[in-house]
Amino acid sequence: MTDRLDFTATWDETRQLLRSHGEGVGAIAGAMLFLPDWVANMFMQTEQLSDKATISEVAAQWQAMAAANWYILLPAFLCSLLGTVALYVLLARSDLPKIGDAIRAALVLLPTYFLAQLLSGLIFGLGLLVLILPGLYLIGRFAPLGAVIATGQSGVIGSIERTLAITRGNGWVSFLLLFLVMLVAFVVLSVASLAIKLPLVLVVGPEGIPLVTHALGAFSNMVFSVITVALSVAIYRQLTAQPNI
Repeated sequence: MTDRLDFTATWDETRQLLRSHGEGVGAIAGAMLFLPDWVANMFMQTEQLSDKATISEVAAQWQAMAAANWYILLPAFLCSLLGTVALYVLLARSDLPKIGDAIRAALVLLPTYFLAQLLSGLIFGLGLLVLILPGLYLIGRFAPLGAVIATGQSGVIGSIERTLAITRGNGWVSFLLLFLVMLVAFVVLSVASLAIKLPLVLVVGPEGIPLVTHALGAFSNMVFSVITVALSVAIYRQLTAQPNI
């Protein structure tokens, strides 16, 4: 049994990570998370759904949209995926302080990260289908998976086993910390986005200015991703720093 994860220490470490790697995080997140998302949303072909659309109709439209825009979505997804792994490497490994080194290491780790995330997603997805609480608990257990992979753990299965080992006894604590931080970030970003979009709506109409609207959405997604990565690395560092790990 590991010691209980400390909320304050983990959040302080999250802020310290972002502060000490601010330039690299900004460059990677801006070029590989924000820009592809923004461009993809600007050029995707979408259709407006009726307010009375059923769940099956919504799912069908999403499938049709993905099929029609795969040539835009696929490069954006791969770029964002690589950027996410690069952020994990940059924040989790002190031996690769340069942006180029982090991206090169991320290219090597990309297949492992993708497969491990896919497998872990299936596991806690099944937990959500069976009962909601087991799924939420597993989200907490898998929280530092990206950091484990970034630090060079062995393969997909080995990384998952290591992640489950270091979060033993801290599944709910990790989930609660992630949930609270994401909730606060969501509220802050929603208020800021509304403050920017509302004047545009009043001036140019309900659709606002697509360029700005899509940029706000991409920026929010980028911030959520950066916070998630930094918080996951901080959870990993806090738990692995304990003497009984």
